[in-house]
Amino acid sequence: MSQRGRELFFPGLEIAMNAGIRQARRIVRRLLFTLISLAALGLVAVATNSHLGELSTDWCNRLAFGPHDLLFLRWGRLVTSALVTSGGWAFWQALGVIALTVGATR
Repeated sequence: MSQRGRELFFPGLEIAMNAGIRQARRIVRRLLFTLISLAALGLVAVATNSHLGELSTDWCNRLAFGPHDLLFLRWGRLVTSALVTSGGWAFWQALGVIALTVGATR
């Protein structure tokens, strides 16, 4: 069916479709940071196996951040510690809090 024929049978369809596409893009743009944050937290949890149980001491020593890291200029741990939880129930709570708070503020 040609463009002109579509306009005759479905007036305003193209305008409605464009508005729907714009709205979907706006929603994805608003939620993109939240989805990326949740995915990063989930990937780290699966990699460290902390989504099922406690974070092992080895992983905690490798990724966590403490005040002594400032003295030794371990700035990378600021980023990695944001993605690590103590594991188990704490992981699922962190996932829920990020989804609610970050999603609501975006």
